[in-house]
Amino acid sequence: MFVNVMGWSMFRKSFLRLLLTLFCIIPVGAVAGESATISGAWLANGYQQIFVSAPIKLYQFDLSGHVSMTQGIAGELDFWSQCVGIGTSPEDIEARCLWQDLDGGSIILQLRGQSLQEGVEVAGNIVGGAGKYAGITGTVAFTWSALSFGREEGRTVLTGHTTNLGGEYTIP
Repeated sequence: MFVNVMGWSMFRKSFLRLLLTLFCIIPVGAVAGESATISGAWLANGYQQIFVSAPIKLYQFDLSGHVSMTQGIAGELDFWSQCVGIGTSPEDIEARCLWQDLDGGSIILQLRGQSLQEGVEVAGNIVGGAGKYAGITGTVAFTWSALSFGREEGRTVLTGHTTNLGGEYTIP
């Protein structure tokens, strides 16, 4: 049987170039073109402070905790969260949150809601991310199902829990 050595060599080089090009264009771990719904629970702990300078009150909080998904994002079910919130009234609180997976990928959320109380609905948007979540967009909503408060060093210590975390996302 006759094998065209020159043709095989050119094919092999072209094939290797194609593979190298693909690996350079598509980042490892990318989840391109994915859209799905999410659901899960969120447990957060932190501090809330109210600063009063008549006639203005400033509500500020800092929460961190664990997001445990039953329907995850890009295959991930566990995230560590960090949220910072602020508002000038209990009816208008805004927060920015960072969710990070164990591999270092991160998701950024913007949330709006009322004061930190049981039964209060919080809604927001997923506005970006890094790593395999680059370009992610979507929505998220939940209701605080349990909140407990205590005092420590002049600050209100709080623990919040929700079991109805849900939403949807798209990774381009």
